[in-house]
Amino acid sequence: MSPGIIDWAVAAGHKGIVLEGSGLGHVGEALFPALERAIKDDIVVAMGSQCIWGRVHMNVYSTGRDLLRMGVLPLGDILPETALVKMMWAFGNVTNPAEVKTIMTKNLAGELSDRRTLEAIYHE
Repeated sequence: MSPGIIDWAVAAGHKGIVLEGSGLGHVGEALFPALERAIKDDIVVAMGSQCIWGRVHMNVYSTGRDLLRMGVLPLGDILPETALVKMMWAFGNVTNPAEVKTIMTKNLAGELSDRRTLEAIYHE
């Protein structure tokens, strides 16, 4: 993904960005400067996983830890598509980015779960 996409979203006035990271929640390091600029501009940057039954766990590898340090918000097992709708809803109801972050990490309608076991998944 080109870092220019992040810069474009910020310049276009978007208030939040949902990233669909690989595996445990990673993106290429080439995006780091653009993400840092976005976060510095109070853009909420959140990370979901591209794995349908996965969840982000950004403390495993240095790339994830770097993203956490810069302020990327991990979204557990929320699907990125769901995270996008949730973020739009959050910004439609509050304007403070800190409040949006709180909303994004709360389970409102079953979109975010505690860690699930395989037994729980197979019995859904």
